[in-house]
Amino acid sequence: MRVTSVVTFLDFHIITWNDNHDRRHYLDWLSHCELFSYIDAISSTISSGSTTSIELQGTFTTSLAVFYSVLYRVFFKIMKSVDDSAEKPTQIDRDLFYQLASDLSEERLQATVKVVTQLSELPRESGEWNYVLKRLINGLSSSRNGARLGFGLCLTEAVFLALQKEVLPDVGHYMQLLMSALSKDATKNGKEERGLLFGKLFGLQVLLNEPLFSNVFKTKIGAESKSEELNLDFTLKYAQALIDVATTKTWIRESSLYTLYQAIEKLAPLLTSQKALDAAFNLLDESHLTLTSEGLAIYLFLLHTCPATRKLASQNRPNLQNSWKNGDPLKRGNLPLIANALKEANVSEDSSLKQKAVWAPRLHFVWDVLLSAVLSTDSYKLAKSEERVTKKRKKDSHDKTLFIGLPEFWKSVVDDSFFNEKASSERKYLGFLVFEKALQLVPASHLTDLFSTNLMRCSINQCGSSERNLHKISQKSLKSIVSVCQEHPEKTAPVFEAVAFSENGSIHFDQLTKSKTIAGLLANKALSTEHLLTMVGVLTQNLHKKHDDVPMARFTVDAILHLVRAHKSQADILWIGPSFDVLIQLGLFRDQDSPEDNASDLSNQSIGPVAVERLYSMLADLLFAEKESRTICWPYMALGKLLERKKDQPLLNAIDEELSEIFDAAEKELKKVSKQLSKDNSNLQLWGLQLLFSVSLLEAYSGEAESVSVLEDLISFSKIFEGEEENSSYAGFIEILLSLAAQKKALLRKSSLMIWESFVDQVSPEDLSVLLEILPARENKEGYTDLFEGGNKGESSNEEDEDEDENALAEEENDMMSDDGSNDDEESDSNDEDSLNDDAGKIDKEATSALARALNLPDSLVDDKGEVHFDDLGDTGDESEDESEEDLDDEKMMELDGQLSEIFKRRKEALSQIPTGNKRKKEVQESRENVISLKHKVVDMLEVMTKWAESESKKKEFSKALDKVVDTIAPLIACARTTLDRPLAEKVSKLVKNRITKLRVAGTQFGGRHDRDTIAGLLTEIHESMLSKKPGQFPNLYFSMCSSVSIFLAKLMIEMDSSMETYLVLTELYHKSLNEWLIRGKFGVTMFTEFLTWLAVKKQQGLN
Repeated sequence: MRVTSVVTFLDFHIITWNDNHDRRHYLDWLSHCELFSYIDAISSTISSGSTTSIELQGTFTTSLAVFYSVLYRVFFKIMKSVDDSAEKPTQIDRDLFYQLASDLSEERLQATVKVVTQLSELPRESGEWNYVLKRLINGLSSSRNGARLGFGLCLTEAVFLALQKEVLPDVGHYMQLLMSALSKDATKNGKEERGLLFGKLFGLQVLLNEPLFSNVFKTKIGAESKSEELNLDFTLKYAQALIDVATTKTWIRESSLYTLYQAIEKLAPLLTSQKALDAAFNLLDESHLTLTSEGLAIYLFLLHTCPATRKLASQNRPNLQNSWKNGDPLKRGNLPLIANALKEANVSEDSSLKQKAVWAPRLHFVWDVLLSAVLSTDSYKLAKSEERVTKKRKKDSHDKTLFIGLPEFWKSVVDDSFFNEKASSERKYLGFLVFEKALQLVPASHLTDLFSTNLMRCSINQCGSSERNLHKISQKSLKSIVSVCQEHPEKTAPVFEAVAFSENGSIHFDQLTKSKTIAGLLANKALSTEHLLTMVGVLTQNLHKKHDDVPMARFTVDAILHLVRAHKSQADILWIGPSFDVLIQLGLFRDQDSPEDNASDLSNQSIGPVAVERLYSMLADLLFAEKESRTICWPYMALGKLLERKKDQPLLNAIDEELSEIFDAAEKELKKVSKQLSKDNSNLQLWGLQLLFSVSLLEAYSGEAESVSVLEDLISFSKIFEGEEENSSYAGFIEILLSLAAQKKALLRKSSLMIWESFVDQVSPEDLSVLLEILPARENKEGYTDLFEGGNKGESSNEEDEDEDENALAEEENDMMSDDGSNDDEESDSNDEDSLNDDAGKIDKEATSALARALNLPDSLVDDKGEVHFDDLGDTGDESEDESEEDLDDEKMMELDGQLSEIFKRRKEALSQIPTGNKRKKEVQESRENVISLKHKVVDMLEVMTKWAESESKKKEFSKALDKVVDTIAPLIACARTTLDRPLAEKVSKLVKNRITKLRVAGTQFGGRHDRDTIAGLLTEIHESMLSKKPGQFPNLYFSMCSSVSIFLAKLMIEMDSSMETYLVLTELYHKSLNEWLIRGKFGVTMFTEFLTWLAVKKQQGLN
């Protein structure tokens, strides 16, 4: 290294030293020149510089001259220690040993490289070798966080270098140096002893690192041969050293013997001789470690995991003092020994081995080896195959000893040991960890063995209360069940069956544990079609096993619905079909094995209605998922399964001959529609008819009386659609859809909208009036009667109707705003009370007359008010009294008693049918809610039509669709004005403002029913309504909607006729409205400013 080059380099670049990256680059270059320890002290005082100067921190910020003076002293030091000849160092830089203990791995690595580099330049006779080795060994006992890692890494390279240069004659000398340097004789307290023991352990682990491992544990067979063999003598010494460390203190035993296990694992390919294997077993036996967790791990590795030693170990077994029965831990008879070994109980005859007293919240490394060995092919499958051997075969094969199977292993070693009622919380904690690990390793076919009695009981108890000691770990274990099944979806079905249906599980598992385990398994997104089919099979199989269990049936139908909802996007006939079978059987058919009057029949215990509801919900979800593609009509498929099953099983709801004829006719029409649809899959009307027939027939077979009339109307419409009848009106069909939309079932509501979407382009403006007439209906009992019961509206004139509507609206608004104690309510209650008294008096009069006739009293005793005058009875004479006493024998008295009972019973029923005040209010409330609900459905159907109009607006022939949309504007505005329901008003407002008024009308070829004059008339009507009529409960929504519609209609008029006359008509109309607004307007000026803004834009664009 040339000093002049360093000076020139720094002098040239110091002026432009402005970047942190460049600064570190320079320092790295200097570190290669052995200036790192000097320049690094200076660089730590420099902050990030600007483009023109260098900023210094601390004492170096006074001036730039100070920095140059420091550099001068550095270069002076260099010139004294370095020259062109670059003499080799005589000792290792002592500062590097401090860097070896750094918490930064990069710094430790750099320090190791520098130490090894300097060490390699030392002669073998140098005393520095002894200093470095001792310093590195002593550093292993340091308590600093990174010390053992840094010193251990450096020690590996240093020992390897010392052996290469023959500084150490052999590795045995290193072992002696390690033991003498870290002798515990000089320790003063437990902390120092702990450091020394861990230092020994790390010093022994150094030999397992390459390149030391291949040099000290392996020896070449010949001088020129590349083959290697085990250095058995050193290996035994090394193992004995680890065992000595392990037996010193209990808290280091597991770490030391795990190092021994790692060594055996790495040496396994070289353990090809019986001598080496016997030596390993003898060493464990002499140290009394055979029947411990660590000894068990080593035995299992050599006997079952390592291919090289498995065959060799099975041939000859040494005679040991403390050994496993039959020489193999997995042979039967060893379960108690395994359980005791895992408990860390002393099962050897020599009690000198100390037991572990420190508990750690983690699993011992033996569990990885043990579970894998139990589940290995050679042991577990052999156990299964030998279990099927006959008794005769067993007698002839006494030499074959059975292996331990997973079920007995889990019960004895895990369930009865870790989850016993008397087990401590610490052992149960470890048991949950074992369960989590086993979930990962055990294949799907044997997972049910893991959910044992004590484990399930403990999980339920610990998860059920947050105050339990193991609540968190038990909850974590349940979450791991779901996560493992997500990683391995084939495990979902057996785990679900074990948790819900096994002897130790429960269908109420989620409620008992306050978790979502079962729900998570059902909603597993990783399940494929094959897995879903298996899940349905599990549900069906367990339902058949307990066909008379009502809670089981309820759980099954709920689980099927949950499964379908979670996976409706991957619905497939392979697994949806069996799901239909279960619900249809439970909901619509009687169990053939049970008599009709059997109380245990599931259908008689309310399972039937529940199953039907779940079927409808499932169909609704599937319909929504298939809305876009419409490849499969799921209700049609469900109906097909119902009709197929009907041939062999009796229906739950019997069908008489009259209904049977209607059903047969509907099924016949459905077959025609399906046949036509098979020829033309793109026909949306045929698809809609198929859906409507299927849904209606399912409703009828489930016992819904209203569906029968729907079927009759549907049959008639089907004939009209097919052209068999001349009437082409769709009004009746729309009424059918309305009746479905008004139902509470989601299936009927969703299917009605889908069917309406299929037929919306076929509906005429006259047919559309069936929907539009509903929107202005009054939301009270009278309106309910008009809509649902066909009440007459009277023959009053239009003006009278409008006045009545205004008055009715005012009354309804008052009802909504008034308190319960208003005069109107009191007057209404008084009238109701008078009416109730009249009805009750009439009933009493009829009952009195019936009593008089039953008692054979003269008609003269009962007056017009129904009162009996008993004083007149004496005028009838003594003879008649005697005759009556003679005629009333016992038989007639019994007959009279029956008549009197019947009279009083009829009186009670008649009185119960008289509506009370509360009942009447409830009826009024229900009527209002039904009317509002129906209006919601109508608005939904109009929204579907508007979406269709949006798609039609892209075509040239848009006038017909536009005519239908324009027809809806006035009824929608009237609905927003008269309704008392805010959600309905908001829905109408969004439909009008966000969809109808946003329709693209530019460039449309108009040729429909509406022209400029009709649109102007509609606009005038809207303005008059804003100025003259009451705005209703939600005036802001109403006025805003009217303003948006006005601009839309104005645009429409201009598109129809863009002459100046049209603009003048519009300005005159708005001018007239402005004058009226000035006098009596109740809304803001927004409507006029929006019109003027639009008009200004049109003027800029050119009116013509």
